[in-house]
Amino acid sequence: MSKTRSWLFTGYGIGILMHLCGLAPASWAQSAVSTSRLGLNESAAAKNSLQWDAEVSLQATEYTSTDQSYFRPGARGENYSLLLKAKGAPRFGLLRGRFDVANEYSATEDANYLMPREASVATRLGSSTWTLGRHRNTWAEWESTWQQGTFEPRFMQNRLHPISAGLTGLFFNVEKSSWSLTAGYLPVFIPDFSARFAVENSRFVSRNPWFNPPAEDFIYQEETNPIDYSLSRPSDASVVNNPGGVVKVERRSQQGSLSRLSYAYKPISQLALGFPSSGRFIVDGEMQIEVTPRVVYTRILNFDQVYKNNLWTVAASVGRDTPIRDFAPADWTQQIYLPAWVYSGLVGYRISESLTAPEVRVGFLRVDGGDGDDVGRFGNPNATKFERRFQYYNAYLAEVSKSWPLGGRVPLVTTARAIYDPTQKGGTMSFSSGYELSRNWRADLRLDFLGLLSSDKAAVNDGFLSSYRANDSVMGGMSYVF
Repeated sequence: MSKTRSWLFTGYGIGILMHLCGLAPASWAQSAVSTSRLGLNESAAAKNSLQWDAEVSLQATEYTSTDQSYFRPGARGENYSLLLKAKGAPRFGLLRGRFDVANEYSATEDANYLMPREASVATRLGSSTWTLGRHRNTWAEWESTWQQGTFEPRFMQNRLHPISAGLTGLFFNVEKSSWSLTAGYLPVFIPDFSARFAVENSRFVSRNPWFNPPAEDFIYQEETNPIDYSLSRPSDASVVNNPGGVVKVERRSQQGSLSRLSYAYKPISQLALGFPSSGRFIVDGEMQIEVTPRVVYTRILNFDQVYKNNLWTVAASVGRDTPIRDFAPADWTQQIYLPAWVYSGLVGYRISESLTAPEVRVGFLRVDGGDGDDVGRFGNPNATKFERRFQYYNAYLAEVSKSWPLGGRVPLVTTARAIYDPTQKGGTMSFSSGYELSRNWRADLRLDFLGLLSSDKAAVNDGFLSSYRANDSVMGGMSYVF
């Protein structure tokens, strides 16, 4: 029995261990991080300090549709995990650091998911700020709402709740009056990470329901034949050594408006997949396929117009993503990325300025393009054998969040969120709550539902919602906050 362990970057994954993040025996868990700017105006004589927070969580997730025929065979219907997370902002004289590192250990999968969202150090030189490391920033307003991984990569062991991470490199920022310029050189490329998987007995397998393997058989001359899979894993260097760059210009007004123009030339966060498709048959009718990932570059141009005050948030965006066609061998069956226009709008309203006032958000995301037909011997029109690049194509969002005062405190926070995508004829619904039992203890609950809302064939019938429509789940957790 052959067995290949690897990290899944995207789609069927095919990844590399990320040496840059310093994988260690002990790791860290999911977390959120403030994206506010580092305060670098303090005197250089200020004392050194370390501000940090940490949290330990135990979580249990039960998938409630395991009896459905479309729940993936081999996936586990539960997940028990230990989450550790730490974030902070240390300062040492002229240097200001920021870290947000997390790890989830899944006992069900017997796998660690290391998630270094940010690890950077910054200093001010004259009127400019220089930042080195993995650094989070806002390059497109819609990215924080829809988590599509266009500018920044993601950790995707749960594809319904991806966790964004910063770009890695050297960043320069200068501000003058109402204008600011930010530019970054990205000497290394770190792609999306997703579910842990293995190749066993010539099959892609994973205990994680958020892994979508390729088909196990094919039809040839009206007979069903098995596929013998293998993985051509690229070297770490061949993936990481793909530099890029990013730049943005922002203009802020005293009335609360923000205009942002961003541009990036970098590898796409999702690795494209393919396989040699000539001479793939052996005597007994079994097809041998060696799945091979490759890095594809793209150019991204995005414009945001945002208005915010104490009650309202209004944002509109338009972006253009232009992948650069790579040159895989002509006899391959391969995944193709096409240029895409991205349009997004968001309106948020808080009922009052009270901390416990409900906040309502509605928005939309439209992606025109992005995925091309697979090319090669086994390519089919209007379909792909691989994971699609975008999760949503014509989606509408409604979200309500509220904090609840109880006993003179505000210990309960709830959020309800729904997304409907008519292009896939399906949607998602999520409800989450966090209840502070005391200063150090918190109980969490999350309900997730995915599904197709019509039996009619959708314009995109092999997308995110169709592939994972059986992944309804209930998650409960208990956290200790230091």
